[in-house]
Amino acid sequence: MFYDDWVAFHVSIGFITIHHDKCFLYKSEDDGKHFIKMVFHVDDTCYAQRGDRMWKRYMEQLTDRFHITMEPLSHFLGMSVKRNPETGAFTLGLRAQVEKMLRVFHMDACNPKQTPVADRVPVAADIPTTEEGKAAVSGIPQRQAVGHLNYLQNMLFPELTYPIKVASKFNSSTCMEVWAWIKHMFAYLAGGNWTPYVIRGGRFEDMQLIAWSDSNHTKDVDDRRSLGGFVIKLFNAFSYTHLRAHETVLE
Repeated sequence: MFYDDWVAFHVSIGFITIHHDKCFLYKSEDDGKHFIKMVFHVDDTCYAQRGDRMWKRYMEQLTDRFHITMEPLSHFLGMSVKRNPETGAFTLGLRAQVEKMLRVFHMDACNPKQTPVADRVPVAADIPTTEEGKAAVSGIPQRQAVGHLNYLQNMLFPELTYPIKVASKFNSSTCMEVWAWIKHMFAYLAGGNWTPYVIRGGRFEDMQLIAWSDSNHTKDVDDRRSLGGFVIKLFNAFSYTHLRAHETVLE
C-alpha cells in the first residue's frame, strides 16, 4: 500500500516510472539540465538532483504529503557510501553488514581464509540418508546463511558467486560438508581480504565496451557439466576494483 501511494504521488507531480525497474523514478526540466532521480526500497530512498529551485519545490510538495527525514547520503540498505567531491568517485562498502552477519552465525572469531572457495567441494553423496544423520544436522542454519551471503554477493562480492551456487544446490538438504563450505566463505569475509568497490564517473563520450569470459570445463563434481561466466563493462570511465583473478570468481 505504501508503494502504491508513494509512486502515485510522484507520478501526480510529474515523475516518470521506467519499465525495467519499478523502484526508480525521475523528473527533469529544462531539457534535462535540471533533474531529480530517486531509487527506493520500501520507505528508504536515495536521491540525486541538480537544480535548487526544482528541488526546493519538490521538497515542499513532499513534506506536505509525507513525514520524512533527510540527510546527506552515507548509508543505503546496509551499504556505506562515500563520495569524493573532487573526483566524483563513489566508494561503496559493506563492512558493517559483514561484521553483523559474522556475529549472527558466531563466526566473528574464526581463522580467516585468503579465498572464498574451500578445497573440498560438497557432492550429493554427502547428504545424510539415515534418520540419525538427518537429526544430527537439523539445527544447522544453512538456508539462512546462504540468504545472508547471497545479499552480499548481489551487492558487492562477485567472487562469492560460484561458492554460493554450489551451496544453493543443497538448499533442501542440510549436511556437514555444505556447512563447512559455507563457513569457509564466512572465514574469507572475516579476513577482510577484499578491496572497496569504487565507481568512477567520467564523460559520456568516453564510451568503451569491454568483455571478459571464462569457463571451467567439466568441473562440476556431480554431473561433469561445464561452468561459464562473463563480465561486461560499458564506459571506460567506470571501473570495478572489487574483482580479483580467482578461477572461481564467476559462474
